[in-house]
Amino acid sequence: MNKQALAGLLSSLTQCELEELRTTIDHRHNSHLPASLCELVDGQRFAARMGCPHCQGTHIHRKGKRRKKQRYACLDCGMTFGSTTGSMLSGTSKDISVWMEYCQCMANKFSLRKSAEICGIDL
Repeated sequence: MNKQALAGLLSSLTQCELEELRTTIDHRHNSHLPASLCELVDGQRFAARMGCPHCQGTHIHRKGKRRKKQRYACLDCGMTFGSTTGSMLSGTSKDISVWMEYCQCMANKFSLRKSAEICGIDL
């Protein structure tokens, strides 16, 4: 397909359809991200020498996984925590990538129903 034919197709799309196309392209473009963005959050947390969200101690070790998510234990206070403890994503069962995609849908002004459908979640 040449550029002119593609431009013709794009000009025939509604604004909503263009935004949906943009979201799809953004999603494919970001597919190079890790399967679980919790790994990315963990890497940034420890690279920045951030510690325990309870006591800010830096003596931390891995303490197994729960529901495929890495858990950590603080040797200073004995508390355990995960990647999202103390964040706005704390307590959610969805992966961070789903929330990022949902926020992108909201930024594109999609309805709640359409956003839920795109993200594969229940309304």
